Amino acid sequence: MKRIGFLMVAAALTAACGGSGETSAPPTSPVTTSSATANGSSGTSSADGTKTGTTTRAEGITGTISDIAGACPNVTFKVEGKVVKTDSATTYVEKGCADLKDGVRVGVMGTTQADGSVLAKQVKFAPPPPPPPALTEGTVSALSGTCPAITFTVAGKTFTTDAQTRYGDGGCAAVQNGVKVVVQSQATTAGGARVLAVKVIPPPPPPPALTEGTVSALSGTCPTITFTVASKTFTTDAQTRYGDGGCAAVQNGVKVVVQSQATTAGGTRVLAVKVIPPPPPPPALSGEVTAVTGTCPAITITLGTKVAVTSAATVFTGKTCADVKVGSKVGIYGTIAAGATTLTATKVVIR
Repeated sequence: MKRIGFLMVAAALTAACGGSGETSAPPTSPVTTSSATANGSSGTSSADGTKTGTTTRAEGITGTISDIAGACPNVTFKVEGKVVKTDSATTYVEKGCADLKDGVRVGVMGTTQADGSVLAKQVKFAPPPPPPPALTEGTVSALSGTCPAITFTVAGKTFTTDAQTRYGDGGCAAVQNGVKVVVQSQATTAGGARVLAVKVIPPPPPPPALTEGTVSALSGTCPTITFTVASKTFTTDAQTRYGDGGCAAVQNGVKVVVQSQATTAGGTRVLAVKVIPPPPPPPALSGEVTAVTGTCPAITITLGTKVAVTSAATVFTGKTCADVKVGSKVGIYGTIAAGATTLTATKVVIR
């Protein structure tokens, strides 16, 4: 019984202390061991599990080197404002540590350190970005070859296309000697130029032409009519514009002005047709008034040996009926009945 009681007391003491039953002196200082996190961070841990080291993370940067300092293998420089450091463990792709210079483009893979810098595991030298495409405008000459591989000269520069060259309307076949083009090209690393695109610039349309004369040989039905003016034949369409009276005013014998424009197919498109109204007939009587009798609006006007009478239906222009006096200069329109000697005035123009 005494032995059983002793064993039970010993077991209870062991459980209370959380040990295995063995005793040891407590450490006089924390014991640290190296550790790594799942995301690649490293540091040191104390015996009680407290992290005491620095966490690092993988990082990639691409850009241009600046503020370079130090000597290989321990070089410090900046990329995109980030401080990068190399050491003997840093590896290089395409070139070596001695090729690190301000202005050189690189891609850096490494880990961020406690001070915010990146310790480079790998530095890859990046080629410089290609120059922007250049545009050359001018007239094609010295054309040779067969589409899609043709060679030609524009503005003193020689270009050769390939199957990847893009074209505007008409495709490769539209590129001919004498046509105006814009060539988009890009310099190659070999010192040549690759043609990215060629666009033919269509010539500006010729200015509209004006033809004036009398209509003849009219045929067709509005809005599509055909007629001849000054020995030229014109055909209108639904887009043709007209002056007063519209299409119906275009008749044989009337005077017109035709505005037309040559088409690329070699024809002529009628843009507009304007009928020119005939000039007004001259006045039946004109000259200086020698005598006036009567009361407006019914007056008798004498011009030398000619006589005209007015009425309420007569139109006076320039001035009024009351202004018709001896010495006034007038033009009188009207008719004379057969066998009569006196003009019945329809209009009196007082100058």
